Amino acid sequence: MPTKFLESLGGKLAEKWLSTILTPAFLFWAGGLLSYIYKHGWNSLETWFNQLSQTVQIILIISLLLVVLLSAIFVQRCEFSILRFLEGYWPNWLKWLQRLLIKNQQHRKEKRENILNLTLEKIEYLSQEIAEIEQEINDKRTTLTPEEVTKKSQKITKLRGQKFNETEKFINLDWQLRYFPSDPMPTKLGNILKAAEQRPLKQYGLDTIICWPRLWLLLPDSVKLELSQARMSLNSSAINWFWSLLFFGWTFFTLWIIPIALLSTYLTYRSILNTAIIYGDLLESAFDLYRFELYQSLRFPLPKSTAEEKQRGEQLTTYLLKRPNIPPINFRNRDDVN
Repeated sequence: MPTKFLESLGGKLAEKWLSTILTPAFLFWAGGLLSYIYKHGWNSLETWFNQLSQTVQIILIISLLLVVLLSAIFVQRCEFSILRFLEGYWPNWLKWLQRLLIKNQQHRKEKRENILNLTLEKIEYLSQEIAEIEQEINDKRTTLTPEEVTKKSQKITKLRGQKFNETEKFINLDWQLRYFPSDPMPTKLGNILKAAEQRPLKQYGLDTIICWPRLWLLLPDSVKLELSQARMSLNSSAINWFWSLLFFGWTFFTLWIIPIALLSTYLTYRSILNTAIIYGDLLESAFDLYRFELYQSLRFPLPKSTAEEKQRGEQLTTYLLKRPNIPPINFRNRDDVN
């Protein structure tokens, strides 16, 4: 082995080498090398490598390093396309699958909504039944025997336990529906991100796609940092998933790659979902906290109440779209408070 070459790396080159071996690209190619060794053995590879001159060995190592670096750069440049694919934005030849999965997601959403409504009705029924028994105890306390009071109190305790369980079920279903947009996507990731984009529109009338570039410029640096880190984590998770998917290619050498690739693909996809939830919540929070900065910077009249806000937000979105023939709106003076 060319130990002199390794010793000569030193300093910054060694740091770059160490940072490179920690990337998913290196793990991918290292996994391929290990799978090759598993099939053909280490001795044959070592014998072939030692037969090369030291110069060729150095060129080979540099070439391998360049392959790792270039493949990492190439995949990184594809991160947007990878994420869009995971969201469910697919080419025309996959439209049939897209429609099938969207129909399934819509069915899942409707099923949860029906269960949510039934659960809410059950909670209301239990609340009413508890109130009636408590009222009966208060009205007939002098005529009821202690045994009857105890029996009715036990029934109230049982009903409260059922109500608690149904309330937890309701909260869980409501939280799940939070990550379903009005028009579902074919994938869970697509639903999470699209639902996050739609929440400011539903709540405030502000279209995320139109308003976000303007709002971003007004956010404090600390908020931008949090959002950027969340987005980078989301992109990195998508890249890791793609490398895990490519890892299946090494099954040509050994079938042991399959369980490793399956586990890695599953874990990285779960990581994508978790980071997408965090990013979506931060995106929504930015609108919650700083949407009025957008109104003020554009000298647009602020909504006077929550009832008026959605209509005012829709007007602002239409204004930013630069649609022709929009109704005229008077700008605020800079020193106006309301």
